[in-house]
Amino acid sequence: MKRVAIFASYSRDGIIPEYVLYYLQGLKMVVEEIVFVADSDVQPGEEDKLKRLVRYSKCGRHGCYDFGSYRIGFEWAEKNGVLNDADELILCNDSCYGPAYPFEKVFAEMNKKECDFWGMVESHEMKTHLQSYFLVFKKAVFQSSSFKEYVHSFEKQEDFWGYVKKYETNFAGHLSEAGFTFASYINPAQYEELNNGKPINPTVFPIKMLEDGMPLIKRKIFGCKYCPVLRDLPGNFLKAVESINKELFEIILRDVGQSVAELNDRPMKETLSQYRKHVNNLEKIREDQQAHIANLQTQLDCLSEKNKKHLKQIRILLILIGMMIIGLIGGIII
Repeated sequence: MKRVAIFASYSRDGIIPEYVLYYLQGLKMVVEEIVFVADSDVQPGEEDKLKRLVRYSKCGRHGCYDFGSYRIGFEWAEKNGVLNDADELILCNDSCYGPAYPFEKVFAEMNKKECDFWGMVESHEMKTHLQSYFLVFKKAVFQSSSFKEYVHSFEKQEDFWGYVKKYETNFAGHLSEAGFTFASYINPAQYEELNNGKPINPTVFPIKMLEDGMPLIKRKIFGCKYCPVLRDLPGNFLKAVESINKELFEIILRDVGQSVAELNDRPMKETLSQYRKHVNNLEKIREDQQAHIANLQTQLDCLSEKNKKHLKQIRILLILIGMMIIGLIGGIII
């Protein structure tokens, strides 16, 4: 079976990092051709690292994130006949470390499933969809007009979430409407059970994902913003990786630039920081409420004073009215 992969990449500093080369080496074990497209410029000589790994590479800022790279890579593969005798097309990107396990195991299992395309993870967040960092399409799909029209439509969005909402979450549904069926290597059902039956991104359970045979590790697991929602400490997860793939463990350590202990300490500090922010917000709300109550009390006091004046005026008026009535009655009697 011949497979072609389009690999989307991005580099902040113009360097093609070690973890990307490791990923490509693992990917090369299950594919014949790799088309590498980076949404970034790279420093002189960096593309030389790819020579023995990819069929074609194109590095330059296009500003359309991974979906733009998928489109550019697919268009090049079409134009140069790379897909003519391909049985499967893979769209994948460098948002992951891996593979922790050989990709062969995943493909052997997914080949047993009756489906036209599949992804590593099915998610029910926002809507049912396949996460776009690793997607596999059989020939009938990637040669279809429905697929081609969709991929060729990938254009620049305002931000990352624009791509997620417009393209990622609708990809599987779009192809399903065209009559194609899909499956996933990691099914979210058991992860939702751990979340009281509510939809959740399985990535927040990294150790379980690893135990379930997931070969790819989302890099955001080790980021400060993502740490507070993880169900496992990132350092503990990394130790689990070490027991399975020591080489990858060391590559990740070098890339994140922190020890296991530091990785475990960071989410605790982040959680404490968030707690302090929450306390500060509550204190601000309390102060605002006290100010509002004080304002209401002032208004009430003013209203009370006004009422007292009105009552005094009413009493005087009633006395005057009473005196007038008495005077009138006296005049009538006389």
